[in-house]
Amino acid sequence: MLSTTHTPDVSTDDRSALRPIAVAIGLALAGFGANFGASVVAGAIAAVAVGPEAVLNDGTLQFALGLPGQLLVVGFSLGYLRWRSLPVDVTLPTRTESLLIGASVVASAAAAFGLTFLRRAVADSVTSTVGGLVSADPALALMMGVASILLIAPAEELLFRGAVQGRLRQRFGRWPSIVGASTLFAGWHLLNFDGSVVGTALAAGVVGAVSLLWGYTYERTGNFAVPVLTHGLYNMTLMAITYAELTA
Repeated sequence: MLSTTHTPDVSTDDRSALRPIAVAIGLALAGFGANFGASVVAGAIAAVAVGPEAVLNDGTLQFALGLPGQLLVVGFSLGYLRWRSLPVDVTLPTRTESLLIGASVVASAAAAFGLTFLRRAVADSVTSTVGGLVSADPALALMMGVASILLIAPAEELLFRGAVQGRLRQRFGRWPSIVGASTLFAGWHLLNFDGSVVGTALAAGVVGAVSLLWGYTYERTGNFAVPVLTHGLYNMTLMAITYAELTA
């Protein structure tokens, strides 16, 4: 447990609305920089150790090289939460919370598929970096699903639900903080897609829309484990479906 108190109420400490907004944007950019920078350093080390061709042609290695960046995001987010004294409660989900997690995973997947269908109807084709990796090695999809539960979802939720949403909540309250954190979460994933400007923006928008549900589950329960498990199980569900399609 990181803290014992979840405080959703608006604080009067910040009299300017610009400061918490700037901090939230700065947190997202700093997290991205830490993630990207660590991955670049890990890639450079791997290129020296095994050669640049091995790095470029091995999808599993490319995925593994991104994990140090996620670890750095965890450390960065925890450091900010501790410095700012932002509460993040982590407890085993209750029966009600477990049902909410299951329902949220189903709703997230349904929303993602539905919104993706609409996106494809109005925009050019968009490819994703994850899709390219798993197409070459379907087994990697299952590895990504497991890694999402163990590391990726906790790292991203610490940054966006814990730090960003928590900071915005202090000044603006629950729903503005959910929307703000989800908007930045969508922006964080822009580089995951390749296509037209409109198509890429809409693809990232799907990620942001699903993130709204995760933010809501956090505010509703006050238990950080709920959005983490929802996020991780959602990713694992998509990866399992992808694996089944590629190996059918």
